[in-house]
Amino acid sequence: MTTLLFYQNVIPLDRDQHKTLKLKPVANIGFARNITAVPAVVGEFSEIARQGPIAFVKTGDGGLIPVALMGLPGGRNAYLDAEDRWNVPYMPAFIRRYPFVFSENGPDQLTVCFDRDFPGFNDTDGEALFENGEPTMFLRNAMNLLGEFQRQVQLTQQFTKRLEEAGVLSEINAEVRLEDGRVANVAGVMVVEESKLKAIPEATLKLWFDAGDLACVYAHRLSLGHMVDMVRRAPPPVTPAAV
Repeated sequence: MTTLLFYQNVIPLDRDQHKTLKLKPVANIGFARNITAVPAVVGEFSEIARQGPIAFVKTGDGGLIPVALMGLPGGRNAYLDAEDRWNVPYMPAFIRRYPFVFSENGPDQLTVCFDRDFPGFNDTDGEALFENGEPTMFLRNAMNLLGEFQRQVQLTQQFTKRLEEAGVLSEINAEVRLEDGRVANVAGVMVVEESKLKAIPEATLKLWFDAGDLACVYAHRLSLGHMVDMVRRAPPPVTPAAV
């Protein structure tokens, strides 16, 4: 899973070069039409768990990240309507921060960047990013969201590291059969296995409770109950059930 997904042309935001730049909201989020999973952070587990599954996936560098599942691999985002509008209550922060993103230039060195290909950017209409050479309230709010997301990413990395060290994750390969006869396979993701969780030493569980890990684990486990609903919402690919 790539870390930028729908970002296409990311460049640093410069107060001189982009002093007249404005951002006009677009009517839909078609940029996420073909995105079926986005990174999730621990601070939003409870919100995501109310509407869709949370699972864990390996990254290209061998790391592990939690993701909000939004469809079947190779398919389309199940949480967009026909006009590419978000149609469930909570939108993951990874999507909400778009078209802005932080770039890490070194330890504790972050640069605000943006996707220059986002169609809402122009020099005449929308929210100004700078005024008299300083960030506007609109841009400061966007930067605050980026900062909180970055803080949550660090907490999430610590959380997933503890899960890996405890050995409670297992890869799943599940077959989901829908009422209309369609069959979909959910594979390539990892979940916290209940039997492994029950084997965790009491001292470790207390540490997890104090750190807030247990709340995240239970939110993740409860979220898996939305797997069938996600598949039901998802457009193809699915295959007909054998007769």
